[in-house]
Amino acid sequence: LLVEAGCPVDVQDWEGQTPLHIAAYSGFTAVTRFLLDRGADISYTDNHGVSVLHKCLQTHGFGKSRKELLLLLLEAGASADIQDSEGETPLHLAASRGFKLATRLL
Repeated sequence: LLVEAGCPVDVQDWEGQTPLHIAAYSGFTAVTRFLLDRGADISYTDNHGVSVLHKCLQTHGFGKSRKELLLLLLEAGASADIQDSEGETPLHLAASRGFKLATRLL
């Protein structure tokens, strides 16, 4: 509703996170797709260098819905090689959490 009223899709909060970061972290595939369809920038990182892909993988489990979300982000051009401020890539994050499928997809 806010986006359709003219609110920028890439507005950042005090941590530098965009609505796309929040949607990916929350596992909201439909919201993520909505934001991407309206021009959300997949390459934004927050104040700690955390990308949308990092946020997608900051979860306790990696099931079918997270796989769908991860594939959507990769198809939209999300970089699997981007490092956060601690040098961790999405691949490192997936491997450290034991997400074998995500590790293979990345």
